[in-house]
This record gives sequence, structure tokens and C-alpha cells, in this order.
Amino acid sequence: MADIFFVSAIFFGAYLMGCLPTGYMFGKAAGVDLTRQGSGSTGFTNIFRIAGVRWAFAALFTDFLKGAGVAYIGKQFFTSDLFILSLILTVALGNIFSVFLKFRGGKGVAVISGGIAVLAWNPILILLVVSFWAFILLWKRIMSLANLAVFLFAVPVYLLVFYESWIWYGAGFGIFIFLLFTHRGNVGRLIRGEEKKFIFKNTKTR
Repeated sequence: MADIFFVSAIFFGAYLMGCLPTGYMFGKAAGVDLTRQGSGSTGFTNIFRIAGVRWAFAALFTDFLKGAGVAYIGKQFFTSDLFILSLILTVALGNIFSVFLKFRGGKGVAVISGGIAVLAWNPILILLVVSFWAFILLWKRIMSLANLAVFLFAVPVYLLVFYESWIWYGAGFGIFIFLLFTHRGNVGRLIRGEEKKFIFKNTKTR
């Protein structure tokens, strides 16, 4: 029984960690309410467009740390990759459906990326994946496309390294489907050719 309460507490803590509306708070620090402007998201892209580059990267970094921190804590208590992956998805759910923002938030990309980086730590692979993401973003200038493309790229690359565990096959497929769901509006706009491009000249730092 004690184990059940302990595991439940860990997962509840992971969800609350994800719920912390850091992106929203950075927006407030910049003098804007992100939930009422742009796409309404508290993620990197909307912050960049509305509040500027400094606040956007601050939000990206803190979201990445949420996922990385939860994965690190999970590795201290659990040996099962499945448990730790579940924790990562739990903190991502908190990021997307924050109780502090009436179940609104970001899209979970930075959180999941931070968690996977810690769980499957490999500096060379991380550099390769980040470089691919940056290449797609600079080439097409569409953040949602870069986010989805990098996971399509990262899944087979990571499977080549961690192929001995069936969990990674299921996790790779599951994470991509999860991100398709969080980006469902973006996918529709991509199909219609209506998705906005990323404008890098936006350098507001108010």
C-alpha cells in the first residue's frame, strides 16, 4: 500500500511540475497575457511572437528543465523505462493542460525533449537531433513542422541505439501520436498551406 501511495505521489508531483505556468509567467513579466494573444499557447512560438526572443528562450529552457528534472528524479527511484516514460508524459500533460490556466498551456515539445534527453542520454545523438530541428526551422521557418519533423527523425535514430528494448518502439510511436494530437490545429493549417512562418527578425525584449 505504501508503494502505491509513493508512486501516486511521484506521478501527481510530475503533473503539478508540468502545470507550473512558467511560460505564462514570463509573458506576464513582459507585460502580456499569452492566453489572450496570438494562438493562446504559452509555448515558445507564441511567446516569441508576442513577447520576444528573451522570454521565449527562457520559457523553452524552463520547460526543458521540467521534463529533464522529472526524468532524473524518476531514474533515482525506478529502473523501468516504461515508468520513467510515463512520468515524462505526465509532466507533459501538465504542461498542456495546466490546472492553473483552466487546462490550457503549451504543446509539450520542450518538456518531452528534456525528459527523453535525460532518460536516453547520448550527447552525440542530442546534437544530431537538435541540428536537424534547427535545419528544418531555418529552411522552412515553420515551428510546428520542425517540431513534428524532428520527432519523425529522432525516433528511428534513437531506435538504432536503444533497439534492445521494445519499450522504445512503442514509446516512439506513442510520443509522435501524442504530438500530432497537441499539434492537430497546426497539422490542419499545414495541410491547407495556412500555417504562419517563423519571423526571426522579431527581437523584442520588453
